[in-house]
Amino acid sequence: MSFGEEIRKAVDKKYKPGYGQVVRASLIAVSSSIIKMTPVDTGRARANWLPSIDTPKNGTTQSETVNFAAVTSTISDSVGSVFYLTNNLRYIGDLEFGRFFGPTAKVTGDGFSKQAPAGMVRVSIANFEKNIQKAITQLPK
Repeated sequence: MSFGEEIRKAVDKKYKPGYGQVVRASLIAVSSSIIKMTPVDTGRARANWLPSIDTPKNGTTQSETVNFAAVTSTISDSVGSVFYLTNNLRYIGDLEFGRFFGPTAKVTGDGFSKQAPAGMVRVSIANFEKNIQKAITQLPK
């Protein structure tokens, strides 16, 4: 059973009509967390979190401004499909896993950005279950 099927089964037991609402709220919470936790120098790393349905996006954007409306809209359209939030910048893995040379004014001695010393994706995913539980509690009774 896939992770999505497990979530659907847990929600369906008590809140079948609210499944889509729980999925949307949970994905918005985890996506927003990843984006907001991404360190900012120029803003390009944060702006390159690109949402898509069923197929990960290729390429990057030169933008330095996050398009949260696109993320939210894509999530709303993704219920029942596979949602992707991808970032194809060559240094995004370095931001997540701390592979910079430090210490410097912006980098810890362990090689992480001082703005996200534990990464951003791993921290956000670790809180995903809490996001699901919160979304379930916000369903109408």
